[in-house]
Amino acid sequence: MRTARLGWLALSAMVITLLIAACGSSSGSSNATSSTSGASSAGSTSSAGSTSSSAKSGTTAPGTGLSLGQTATVTYTPLTSSGNGKPRTLKITVASIRNGSSADLKAADVSGAPKGALPQYATVTVTNLGPLSIDVDGTSDAIQGIDHGGNQEDPVSFIGDFPPCNENSSTTPVAAGASFHTCLTYIVSGGITKVGWTGTDDYMSSPVTWSGS
Repeated sequence: MRTARLGWLALSAMVITLLIAACGSSSGSSNATSSTSGASSAGSTSSAGSTSSSAKSGTTAPGTGLSLGQTATVTYTPLTSSGNGKPRTLKITVASIRNGSSADLKAADVSGAPKGALPQYATVTVTNLGPLSIDVDGTSDAIQGIDHGGNQEDPVSFIGDFPPCNENSSTTPVAAGASFHTCLTYIVSGGITKVGWTGTDDYMSSPVTWSGS
C-alpha cells in the first residue's frame, strides 16, 4: 500500500491511497517523455519601472498567457530551508495538458477528492539557469493548475508508480544548467483550464499560464 500527498500550498485534507499490486515495483524517479526540443520561447519581459522581484530583464512578465509548447523564462525563490531564499532563473515548458478518466483512478482510493472530479495531466520540462541548484519537489509544487474560477490548485504527488502520469520524484538537486522532465496530476472539481507558474510572490498573484487543446 502506498500513499499520495498534496503539494506544499495544499489546503485540502484529501488523502489518496494507491494500491500497488507489486510492492517492489516503485522507483525513486520517473520522468515524463515529452520533448521540448521544438518549443518556442516567450520573449515577453516585465514592464519598465517595475520593482517586483519578477521584473528581471529577459524574464517573462507575470500574467503572461502562453500556448502549450511555448517556453517561459521565470524567476524562482524556493521556500524550503535549503533554498537559501535566493532567486534562481528557470526555463519552463508545458508541453501538454490532457484529460484522464475515472479508470485511471481505479488503483487509488480517492474518497477525499471532489465528487466526480477526473484527473488531468500536464507534462513539463524545467531547465535551471542558476545560479544555484533547485529541488524537483518544490519546483513542481509551484506549477499550479488554474480552475475555471481562476483559483490555483495543487498537483497531487503519488508515492509510488502512477502509470497514467508518473511524476519525477528525484531527491537529487538539479544543478545550474541541468533540466528535469515530469508529469503532474491535478484532480479538481470542474477541472483545470490552464497550468500556471507561481514560484515567486509576483507570479503567485499573477501567474504565467499555459493553455491550449
